[in-house]
Amino acid sequence: MDTATYEGATSAVKVDLNITTASQNTLGAGVDRLISIENLTGSSYADTLKGNAAANVLTGGLGKDTLIGGAGSDIFDFNSLLETGTTSSTWDVISDFVRGSDKIDLSTLDANTATTANEAFGAIIGSTTAFTSAGQLKIANGVLYGNTDADNAAEFAIQITGVTSLSTSDFIL
Repeated sequence: MDTATYEGATSAVKVDLNITTASQNTLGAGVDRLISIENLTGSSYADTLKGNAAANVLTGGLGKDTLIGGAGSDIFDFNSLLETGTTSSTWDVISDFVRGSDKIDLSTLDANTATTANEAFGAIIGSTTAFTSAGQLKIANGVLYGNTDADNAAEFAIQITGVTSLSTSDFIL
């Protein structure tokens, strides 16, 4: 698997893996020609990363990113709470998630920040249910919320366009 990374970009990037026959202006990282690339890692800014028909892994990085997987069985990878916000002006957006095919990878996020171990998320609670413990997830109005401590507030949120429910099989936990 080949990865194009834009972690060193000086501003937001816009990258489309469907463009393979010509160079594309990625904005914050200049002009690139991407051939046989399956995976993308974004910058510290508000990026737009678009996959292709392959099974892509898209990692937005910091900033309010838009992630578009494309036709393959894609993984939307989140590695730090700093990569997501908690409001519509700061959270990432997954615009084409397909249940049963795509996955949201939260395996490197610590679901319980009160312990020293990297714990996995476990329970998906009802959309109107208040968080009661660390490690809970819920989806409400097309937004995935996650709790990593014992209060009732989410520590991260990810908008998933067109999705109103999720199950543990939609995740890598």
